[in-house]
Amino acid sequence: MYSNHAKIAMKRNLNFLASAIAMLLLSTAFLGCRDKCKRVTCVNGTCVDGTCNCDSGYFQEDCGSVINVGFVGTWTSTEACTAGSDGGSVAVAVSGASKTEVSLVGLWDFVDDTIRATVGPNGLDVSIARQAVGAVEVAGEGLANASQDELNLTYRVYNTGQTVAFDVCTAALTKN
Repeated sequence: MYSNHAKIAMKRNLNFLASAIAMLLLSTAFLGCRDKCKRVTCVNGTCVDGTCNCDSGYFQEDCGSVINVGFVGTWTSTEACTAGSDGGSVAVAVSGASKTEVSLVGLWDFVDDTIRATVGPNGLDVSIARQAVGAVEVAGEGLANASQDELNLTYRVYNTGQTVAFDVCTAALTKN
């Protein structure tokens, strides 16, 4: 039927084909393992190299949390200011339909006045752009812990139109 030479050639071809199929399967498996996003779910964002890049207004590892929602609630504040110390209750709410803005009521002597703040893309940085509050102006910044249940704020109080603050406060807020 087949000569010895033909049998050897056929055996080589089969060995080559088996090796090629094995290499193809291994390379497919290897490339599948290299897809770092294969097992990553990004709720509100896209996966790049195994890490979620969150859409604007979302944070956490899976982009599943709206940035400002974790701040909503009643907080206990202890304030140390250059013009004295204060403390009390601060109410934090989402500001409008924004995913990054919050409103704070109860800092300093602003018992009934609202201060607007913006939460940064990491969900932890808080900034208070200079704004009129009652008869004065306020500006500041702060940092929350990863759970968004502790917030340290430093803010400055200015007479309207002045460049030097007449009071500087550090507030430690803890969510109730």
